[in-house]
Amino acid sequence: HLMLLNDPIFRESCEFFIRKEKINAEWAVERTGQQLAVALAAPDETTTFKRQEDIQAVVGALLQTLSQLEPFYWIRQARVKNRILVTDYLSPQAVVFLKSLNVMGFVTQSGGRNTHSMILARSLCLPAVSGIADVKNILAGQTKAILNGFEGTLIVEPTPEEERFHRELLSKHQVLEGLLLQGARQAAFTKDKNRIRFEANVELPEEV
Repeated sequence: HLMLLNDPIFRESCEFFIRKEKINAEWAVERTGQQLAVALAAPDETTTFKRQEDIQAVVGALLQTLSQLEPFYWIRQARVKNRILVTDYLSPQAVVFLKSLNVMGFVTQSGGRNTHSMILARSLCLPAVSGIADVKNILAGQTKAILNGFEGTLIVEPTPEEERFHRELLSKHQVLEGLLLQGARQAAFTKDKNRIRFEANVELPEEV
């Protein structure tokens, strides 16, 4: 993100829009982000979205600074505690912030299972589903939904049987997680006594 922010092409494009088209800085940043998203598109959809996700994160941070808004002001206003947040898109930074607000989970219209935000949500044990078209209209006026982060599914107005099944599924997962954590600090060996060392790509303290 810092490399993108310091890229002279990014800065020059913003300056061009401000000087030539007489638009404000916020709109110039937005236009530049849109152009970069097109220019950096890749043949496969997943790579394209990951690149767009990085661009959106940088543009969002810049717009927040230019507008002098409190970080993630819109999430604070949404009163998400003990609820499911439904939105078009959620940046990785917003996912970390969301975790601190005791939200039950989130659903986005764009994205996919392997985007940065979704990977981070799983590492934070935050139920999330992405890529559900028109989800805001689907959930409009609905008071109850089941967000299955294991399977990546969303069930609107579940039946009593569906609620019971998912409560049992959550209970089983919690028991399994407890069993797995019992040996988390033990040395790992194969059956023929060869030591195994695990490494992980950790970006944030919260992921530990």
